[in-house]
Amino acid sequence: MDLRNVLSRIQLSAGQFDAALANCGRVVAEDPDFPFAEEYCARALAAKGRTDEALALFNKRPLYNEHGIGYVYAITGRRAEAELLAARNAHLPNRQALIYAGLGDKDRAFEALERLALQNPRRAGAYLNYPELTALRGDPRVQTLRSRLGFDQ
Repeated sequence: MDLRNVLSRIQLSAGQFDAALANCGRVVAEDPDFPFAEEYCARALAAKGRTDEALALFNKRPLYNEHGIGYVYAITGRRAEAELLAARNAHLPNRQALIYAGLGDKDRAFEALERLALQNPRRAGAYLNYPELTALRGDPRVQTLRSRLGFDQ
């Protein structure tokens, strides 16, 4: 189960959303409380545009998934609710980066990533591969941040 769970996270970053769903789905079927498995399924569902299903999974554990809920709100036009969650999570820049990216606010997403890089450089590097941040990838600030974190390629 550990392998399937890690594989689903990698598949998410690689844009292989169906494969990610297959793997995290098997983990959830075996153990619904397996750490992060439902979150990975919800993120894959959101990436596939199945936002109602994603939101239902995120809302099973809302306090742990405010980043996912906020992101889904953002991409489905529920801007005020997304902004509220971003403000409530000001102390967690990783959450804010996802929500702001969903809102299409590149400047605030990068500001959050910069704060994350100061707190946890490895996590910031990993977030650069998240599908939720795809809209940022063409921005030159991504390469600047990657280089500063030691992820030049």
